[in-house]
Amino acid sequence: MLVGAVAPLVTLLSIVGNHTMNKSNRLKLVVFDLDFTVWYPEMYELEGAPFKKCSRTGRVTDRDNEEVQMFDDMHEIFRALHTSDEFSNTKVAVASSTTYPEWARECMRLLHVQDIDVALETVIHYRQAIYPRNKKVHFNELREASGIDFKDMLFFDNERYNIREVGELGVTCVYCPDGMSMEHWERGLDAFHQMSPQND
Repeated sequence: MLVGAVAPLVTLLSIVGNHTMNKSNRLKLVVFDLDFTVWYPEMYELEGAPFKKCSRTGRVTDRDNEEVQMFDDMHEIFRALHTSDEFSNTKVAVASSTTYPEWARECMRLLHVQDIDVALETVIHYRQAIYPRNKKVHFNELREASGIDFKDMLFFDNERYNIREVGELGVTCVYCPDGMSMEHWERGLDAFHQMSPQND
C-alpha cells in the first residue's frame, strides 16, 4: 500500500502488489527513514563528527556548527509512540540508507524528544537497519529481528522509489517528500486501519 503525499483525498489510497492484510492484526511496527523524513539536513550535507549538544539550548550541531534537528511534528509523533496507551504494543524502527551510519547513530543519541526529554535512540527499538543498501534489504532484516510480518508494518519515507519498493513487500507506506508532518502521520494511520478495520 502506498499513500501519496499530494494525492486528492478520494484517490489517496492505492494498492501496491497483491497482498491481503489480516483484519485482526494491530499496528505492530512503525518504521521511519531518517534523512529528510525524521530530521534535516541529510547526513551527507553535513561536515560530520564530532557532533555536540549545547547544554543550555539543546541544539545538536556538527563540527562546522551546522544544526541537525527533527521536523517539528516528529516530537509529538514520537511522544505518542513512546507514552500513549494506543501504541503500547507498537514498536518503532528506522531504515536508512545513509552512507554515514555512525553520524546518524550519534545524532539519535544526542537528539531528544521534547517534553518527555528522552533521547531519540530510546524511542527506537530497532536501530540496526542503518547502512547503504536498498530498503527491501532493511525490511527483511527488520522482519527477521522483530518477528513482525510486513502486513503489520507502517513505513514513512521521503523518496518515492523507496515507497514503491517497500510497498511491494506488503507494507503500508506513506510518501512524505518534504519531511514528516502530522498530516502524513494521520494519513498513515488511516490507511493502515482502512486495510485492517478491526484494529480499532
